[in-house]
Amino acid sequence: MSYCRFVSVVLGAAVAALASIHASAGGMDRKEIVANVAFAFYIGDTSFPAGSYNVSAMNMGADSVMIRPSGGEGTTTLPVIMRLAQPVGSPQATARSLVFDKVGDRSYLSEVWIPGRDGYLVRAITETDEEVLARPAK
Repeated sequence: MSYCRFVSVVLGAAVAALASIHASAGGMDRKEIVANVAFAFYIGDTSFPAGSYNVSAMNMGADSVMIRPSGGEGTTTLPVIMRLAQPVGSPQATARSLVFDKVGDRSYLSEVWIPGRDGYLVRAITETDEEVLARPAK
């Protein structure tokens, strides 16, 4: 084998190894929860029916959160407005998964809490009638 051929084989193997390490490291930090939502809700102007949803964030400092119907298709990506700190030692905060703000007769997804992570503010509104929680599936 010529020297040039040897160098190109070694470099090709090194690039492939680095690409696979990056891909597996990115996927390892993804955390997903399943939340059962007992009511219809909105994300922006789009309505979603009551049901079970898979919610995930790629890493601790994620700049977006993904939500999709469990067993279904059609992932919706929500930009994170602000990360919210988990109160230390608060069992309520670590048990929450989705927080909705009820305005009039509509419920809007406003916060996503993934246990062991920060919370994610995905919609900020100024007038809130009440806060409604959806707990993780058991």
